[in-house]
Amino acid sequence: MSHELDGRKTRDAMRQNVRKTKGYGFTIVELLVVITLMALLVGAVGGTYTKAYKSMTLKKAAREVLLAAKYARMTAVEQQKVCDLIVDAANRRVLVSVEEWDQESGQAVTSEVKNQYWRTVTLGGDVMFEAAEVDKTDSDEAFWYGESGQERVRFRPDGTAENAVIQIGDGVRHYVIAISGATGIARVIEGVAEDIPSDTIDLDEMAG
Repeated sequence: MSHELDGRKTRDAMRQNVRKTKGYGFTIVELLVVITLMALLVGAVGGTYTKAYKSMTLKKAAREVLLAAKYARMTAVEQQKVCDLIVDAANRRVLVSVEEWDQESGQAVTSEVKNQYWRTVTLGGDVMFEAAEVDKTDSDEAFWYGESGQERVRFRPDGTAENAVIQIGDGVRHYVIAISGATGIARVIEGVAEDIPSDTIDLDEMAG
């Protein structure tokens, strides 16, 4: 008899444990809701991170092109030589070259500048050269816009340069590196090149 009572008590205790376990469990619907919310949260965070990363990459590229222009001007003044800022749109690169006179050939030759202070800049991420306009008063070259090829901005020993605007972007946001011909000074402006006529740039006035 006692064995039967013990058996009943044991079975009753097991049933109670099962009921408690079921009470604390999750249904399939609840699990699906939790998983959906987690996926939405991860997607929102991921989207925000991606936008921030792209914005940071574009700003970094604009700063690097600006520094390249400043370095080209500084090199031209310090070395008293013609220095070119070369935009290689096809390969998404910016180079700096110096023009020197070759005594043997009797001609001017250019060589790319590479030293401990300067290396060729390559645009990162989705950043591309979208447009470039250079006011070349001494040549037939006039305009390059979004095509594969190279464009050159010339800096002179007296600190002046060719008036120019160079636009980079990632398809959504855009920055323009504007170079004043009168001073050779370069600045970064958020926007598109169409809003900044290359023949009317006065960066000193804009800064004021």
